[in-house]
Amino acid sequence: MKSLKSLLLAFAILGFISSQAQSDYFSKINAAKKFSAGINLGLTNSFTDAPANNSGYAFGLNVKYSISHTVGLRASFYSGSLVGDRSEQNKDIDNNLTSYSFENNFSTIDLSAIFTLGNISFLRSQRNLQYYASVGIGSMSNNSTGKFSEPSEGSETKFGESAVYIPIGLGLKYNLNDNFDLGLNTQFNYSSSDDLDAFNYN
Repeated sequence: MKSLKSLLLAFAILGFISSQAQSDYFSKINAAKKFSAGINLGLTNSFTDAPANNSGYAFGLNVKYSISHTVGLRASFYSGSLVGDRSEQNKDIDNNLTSYSFENNFSTIDLSAIFTLGNISFLRSQRNLQYYASVGIGSMSNNSTGKFSEPSEGSETKFGESAVYIPIGLGLKYNLNDNFDLGLNTQFNYSSSDDLDAFNYN
């Protein structure tokens, strides 16, 4: 019976030591900063019925709320332009020579979930260089004008409706210090509308 009491006492001591060690470990973990804000500048490329010369520009603002060191929510606003032309398409579906170009001055808002890659513990503080992925849903306001070179096609077309889109992104960022970081990001926006280029055959 004495040996049993000694064994129970040993388990109790080990349990206390283990609990104390875990407490010391968690106390060393820095809590994730809850809110952060960013500015974005970059280029746009559109995949439309007017695929040539399709480089535009965009700038944006975002606010991020960090749930943990691994998961966060980001609200973003972007404004910019989508452009393109059909200089590489010699004929339309009616086999008539045509030339078409468009410009879409757009603005977007979206909400995305951000996942820091390579940090599966959900507790470990982030390294200076971080890779992340994002996915979300957003709304895009369009002000698109298209122009035909042939009078027979009509002078211009317009598209001004909003569209829902799914933003999917990958990126990396480097922490310069506790307050600033610098990053690169690529984002694919899958739109619910096929009229962002204001081009149709009707």
